[in-house]
Amino acid sequence: MHRLDPAPSGLSPAPSLPSAAGDRSGWRFLVRCGGEVLAAAETIETPDGPAFSHFAEGPYPVSTLRALHQAQLHCADSAVVYQPRLLCVPGHYMTALWLHPLLGPAPAADVLVPLAPSPCGVTAHHPYAATELLPVLTRPVQGVRSAGILAGQ
Repeated sequence: MHRLDPAPSGLSPAPSLPSAAGDRSGWRFLVRCGGEVLAAAETIETPDGPAFSHFAEGPYPVSTLRALHQAQLHCADSAVVYQPRLLCVPGHYMTALWLHPLLGPAPAADVLVPLAPSPCGVTAHHPYAATELLPVLTRPVQGVRSAGILAGQ
């Protein structure tokens, strides 16, 4: 898991994904029984290495599996080898599957597949080029979160 925080108000940095090493916050493991996702077990990074943080249930564990399936379909005919990561964007109440290119015949773009539920204006389980979605995710949130919709968007 990696964390991406929106820019502070008034700042407009060039959008970029966290580095492979610097912004990792932990790992998410899907807990399955008979092919069904029951929950997720999450770890956090500590000075001594990964440590268990908590179990999570609700829409995100099942949505993570669905996003992985969507990513497989998206990459099926590609010669690029992607590494799946999770990108958490707490300021927008969003998590996305992040497909980071590792190997390929030519440079490839990072791909983001938002998990459900996703913020207003972002379609869950739809693969986006990172350059398309990052400007939305790095801008400061305006207003307050109300009834599952980000106000001001």
